[in-house]
Amino acid sequence: MADKPLSAYAGDESYIFVTYSHEDSDLVYPQIRWLQDQGFNVAWDEGISPGAVWRSELAQAIRECSLLLYFTTPNSVASEHCAREVNFALDEHHRPVLAVHLVETVLPDALALSLSDRQAILQHALESEDYERKLVSAIATYLDQPVPPIESSLPAPSRKSSQQVMLFVTGLLVGSVAVLITWVSIEPETPQPRPLSRFIIELPEGVTLPFGLDNHLSIDAHGERIFFVGEKPDGRRQVYIRPLDQLESYPISGTEDTAEERLLSAYPSPDGNSIAMSYDNGMVKRVSTSGGLPTLVAESRTNRLARLHWGPQDRIALRYDNGASLAQAMPSGGELETLITSDAPSEVTLPHYAPDKQSLFFASGVFGEYSVMVMALDDREPKRLLAQASDPRVTSSGHLLFFRNDAVWAVALDKSGRDVAGTPVVVLQDAAPAITNARYAVSTNGTLVYQPSTQRHGFKLIWVDRQGRQDIVDTFTKVIRHPEISPDQRHIAFTTPEQGELWTYSFESRLQTRRWQSPVQRSSGEVNWPGVWAPSWSPDGTRIAFSDWQSDTPNIYIADLTSEAPARRVTKTDLFQWAYGWTNDGEFLLFEECTNLYSSCDIGLLPIDPPGEAKMIMSGVANEGRPALSPDNEHLAYISDASGFERIVIQPFPISGRDRAEVPIDGCDSVKWSPNGTELFGFCNGRLMAIPFHRDPVLSVGLPVILFSVDSSVVRSSRKARFFDVSADGERFLMVEGEREPGTNLVVVLNWLNEVERLVPTE
Repeated sequence: MADKPLSAYAGDESYIFVTYSHEDSDLVYPQIRWLQDQGFNVAWDEGISPGAVWRSELAQAIRECSLLLYFTTPNSVASEHCAREVNFALDEHHRPVLAVHLVETVLPDALALSLSDRQAILQHALESEDYERKLVSAIATYLDQPVPPIESSLPAPSRKSSQQVMLFVTGLLVGSVAVLITWVSIEPETPQPRPLSRFIIELPEGVTLPFGLDNHLSIDAHGERIFFVGEKPDGRRQVYIRPLDQLESYPISGTEDTAEERLLSAYPSPDGNSIAMSYDNGMVKRVSTSGGLPTLVAESRTNRLARLHWGPQDRIALRYDNGASLAQAMPSGGELETLITSDAPSEVTLPHYAPDKQSLFFASGVFGEYSVMVMALDDREPKRLLAQASDPRVTSSGHLLFFRNDAVWAVALDKSGRDVAGTPVVVLQDAAPAITNARYAVSTNGTLVYQPSTQRHGFKLIWVDRQGRQDIVDTFTKVIRHPEISPDQRHIAFTTPEQGELWTYSFESRLQTRRWQSPVQRSSGEVNWPGVWAPSWSPDGTRIAFSDWQSDTPNIYIADLTSEAPARRVTKTDLFQWAYGWTNDGEFLLFEECTNLYSSCDIGLLPIDPPGEAKMIMSGVANEGRPALSPDNEHLAYISDASGFERIVIQPFPISGRDRAEVPIDGCDSVKWSPNGTELFGFCNGRLMAIPFHRDPVLSVGLPVILFSVDSSVVRSSRKARFFDVSADGERFLMVEGEREPGTNLVVVLNWLNEVERLVPTE
């Protein structure tokens, strides 16, 4: 095959436009001819006459191309003509640009900024077959064509171009010798860190990043492959993999959602050959990154896995027993080994093994007010490192990363690796925040990947029917939670936890009225679960009971809507309390009381009219809470983990130890009666279910029916407050949905740990 290419393409089909330095013609022409032989249409500045006409024709050729192919060399980055062509394609007409580095080339700052989010292929760093395959695949993708078979090999550079490369290398050697001679007489300079390189990865068409997941993004240790949980248009989730040396993400077979379990998170093994996944029913499974049948690793007994971590010692750390413990599992399965158990009322979460294989970092505290802890795996004595911080992660650079005030901070660790040295500094602020962490991951070699923050547009109050169809009631600019319908069906009560307020809303007039504002205001950096919580209407609609978190634990208050007087506090205790409904005579308030935030929970009755001492009606070893009284007050439904998993249980009321019916569905955290008392609605494993209820001839429940999956955009708050209410006819459900732009891209930053080291020196 001759090195000189055929004539430049001038037709109406898709074509490539080549930008290059004429000084590199002997390097570039064989590339163009080879691309022509593979069937691609290639145009360049051949045959365009100089002058104003030349500029016009050149601009038109770039404007109409399907891809600008930029052959990058020291000559081309120094060429003003090349820079103008690249910027014209990017800035004026948004043409895709593919940079092909024929030799190792340092980009000037302006050009590096323009190309930071564009794909590049490094010919000098690849074997010939790999380079040819990557180049053909990339071009075919940009031209929206099938990838053609490679018909011939790219010829070696001509003798002249080889001599040019040799001169270039010789120049480097001569320069190196000169530097070496100079180094003999002076101290060597500190090696300069590799520059940062930032680019954007688009998700596959129709796939988005779920709103409500904390741990859906990870990267392998070598920084070569990104893993994420993607949500398809039909709501199903699957783990996707994105090799950084390829153009597209693709799903891993065997990781799809099933009807019984909802995928929450994924994390790769240290060797990158397997991936661990957690589900909303507490299951942890693993599967090969090449796909296959998942195998069971553990049952975590919690559906609140904020993050699991596959550590360097080939152990998987996970939250266990509703946050009371952290445990570790062998990837092959078997019994869980408890690592640490919390002291009430604290919980432990967000485990992360240190790279030295000797330490475990984690968060501990009351939900929203965590501290970062460290524990040596040999003695298992935890130590507090940072207050008002969560989501600890240790990097290979010797830094401790953590989450605070909706940002990622870094602080240096001392030589022991178990204590901080210096002052924390913000190192990442535009990653999408979750409640207690940010959505990002860092590889051992310093590559950062994160989900950028999405724009919040507001919140919608919606009706959802039994088929999952939605009707919008109204929109709000602030976060609203816990909608509860009044007995006359004309109003709702809701809370704004970020402002610590209780409000009512009229369906007819759309008038909002603030009924209470907590005197204690806390910023989101200090607590992520502040203020007012869980409103409950009295039967006559004149009072609303709610919880106010003014101190270390929430207690119960009652607002009288017929009076201007402030809400009155009706309990005073160091325990956690939530109101859950009234008896239909308005004399008693049903509530849940916990020693720990999520465990050691019991159910009680509090006399309101007249006031009196509270009496616990359900107490024991098992956690029992989130009660709901039937409309006729003859049966009590609640959530119990007496069976080892959270299930809905029904008993006659008042509780006498007689009949008892249990719904055979695990992973339930909310229950509500239908207004006619013939069925219950339970939220179990991410789905709203209708459960038929029978009392004759014996107390029993029918087969649960799945109504619809609850999308992650629905504001679920916490298991300590129902996120939905039921219409008077039992056919619709009132919920709050967040309006956000869906996450459709990821940001990758190469050599990010060099920037962290610059901001937070470890020495």
